[in-house]
Amino acid sequence: MTLSGVARRGAALVLCGAALALMAACGGTINPRAASPTTQVRAPRHADLERVAVVPSPAVAGARCATPVQVTGYAQDDWIGLARTLATAPPGCLQAWIGVPTIEGADHAWITPAPHMKETFARLGPAVRPMPTVDFDDWSAWGTAHPGVSWLERGAMARRLMESAGYDFAAGDRWALNEVPIAAVTSQETRNALRDLLRGLQGAAGAPTGVAYAVIPIQAEGSVEAQAAALRPLLQDRAFWAAADRALITWSDEAYADVRNTCEPATSYLRQANALASYAFARQTIARDAASGASPEARAVLERSVPLANAAWRWSEAYGWTDVPADVMATFVRVQVQAMARPLAGGVSLAGGFAWAPKDARGTQLATVAAALRDQLVAINSVEMSVTPPPCSWPGARLGG
Repeated sequence: MTLSGVARRGAALVLCGAALALMAACGGTINPRAASPTTQVRAPRHADLERVAVVPSPAVAGARCATPVQVTGYAQDDWIGLARTLATAPPGCLQAWIGVPTIEGADHAWITPAPHMKETFARLGPAVRPMPTVDFDDWSAWGTAHPGVSWLERGAMARRLMESAGYDFAAGDRWALNEVPIAAVTSQETRNALRDLLRGLQGAAGAPTGVAYAVIPIQAEGSVEAQAAALRPLLQDRAFWAAADRALITWSDEAYADVRNTCEPATSYLRQANALASYAFARQTIARDAASGASPEARAVLERSVPLANAAWRWSEAYGWTDVPADVMATFVRVQVQAMARPLAGGVSLAGGFAWAPKDARGTQLATVAAALRDQLVAINSVEMSVTPPPCSWPGARLGG
């Protein structure tokens, strides 16, 4: 999914220096860039969570965690309300990175990071940090309007815009590449564009600085085995995965599960969790199979995969179908988080990811869903709360499709 951002119009921008040079020689002819962006940030469409206190229960407030769960979130709306909720987790239980969409400029492009996000998040506490979002489709549209600017140059420009907004990737900030298109599976041209965009975004940095959100088929479209043959061109593209390996901390398939394909009545949590994990980690599973011919670089990236669970509520399209009451959605979120959280290397005990895009603006109901997300993220890494959640249930749902 994507929200949008701001482009710059007017004056030419000349960047002298190797990594961020927009032409082969500084001072040469360059494509016009836009002048200063607008600074008015559009408010999230559903900001009710900002006005509702999502207070932890006594059990959550008293939880103790050995190490924080590393959480990656894509927020289409209400990112401040989400950050405010996650910030109420007990100290040391969560470290959340929340993607913040870009804003629109005078030329209707959506490529500039929203300003003042670092300061806003800092006021909420150290457990939540913003990630500026770079959207592949938005930069594709921008490139159409600015012919001659390569994908490598667009990536370098995106990085510079993020740094201008106050992000310091050498000091631990992260960016998010949104909407790696499903066309990357079959299109060499798309993979080449993504490869060069990633190279530009990473710049000269040594350690990886970003995460990627990749579109995958919906949950009802078939088994892991059915995807294997189709994925071979992608998994065997060494140049693409080498760029991803250098740039990305984690790779996140958008595993937006569907209530109708998960919450079959009278099924156990274990069956639901196994089905969710099979769906969410499909590419990782295929890459491990020698028959896939996956490159070493592809396997390296996918081994640090952190899929995005579906916390987008009241949707009947785009995300998996979640048009259910708040209490059902809360249970559905708990099952997903528990099923998809996975150990990571480097001393991090668990990691998880999710998409947050509330379509229902009722604050108290939204708080029910947000609290379930926070509480389950705490629970998976807490001795006091390490209890398997109950299975979700919805009339007519059938596990797996």
